Order: sequence, then structure tokens, then C-alpha cells
Amino acid sequence: MRIGILTSFCNLIVIRLLTFSVIIFALSEQVCAIIVLMDVVGKMLSCTFQLKALVAEMIACLIEKVRQEALRAFTTHYS
Repeated sequence: MRIGILTSFCNLIVIRLLTFSVIIFALSEQVCAIIVLMDVVGKMLSCTFQLKALVAEMIACLIEKVRQEALRAFTTHYS
């Protein structure tokens, strides 16, 4: 009788430990997915900032070309 109770108790502990291990594994998978998602978001933000800098550089280049063309037209007209 005592051996049956002890075996049942040990089985219960093993089942609880396995359940706990599965829960911890599932949580670690979720944490890993969150870390990967944060990395992807970080890379997207980095690309966004690079794109913003590229667009700003293109606009500055366009403004400079318009300024040079206006200066050339002004000099040609008044010389």
C-alpha cells in the first residue's frame, strides 16, 4: 500500500515537472519569437532612417541643380 502511494506521488511529481518543463519551453519559444521580432523591427527602423537620409540627399541634390539652373538662366539672360 505504501509503495503504491509513493509511486503515485512520484508519478504526480514527474507529471508536474514535465508539465512545468513544457510550459517553460513554450514560454522560451515565445520569448525567442519576441526577440526575433524586435530584431526585425530594429532592422526595419534602420532601413527607414537610411531611406530618409537618402531621400533628404536626393532633395538637396535636386534643389542644388534647380539653383544652378536658375543661376545659369539668370546669367545668360542678363549678360
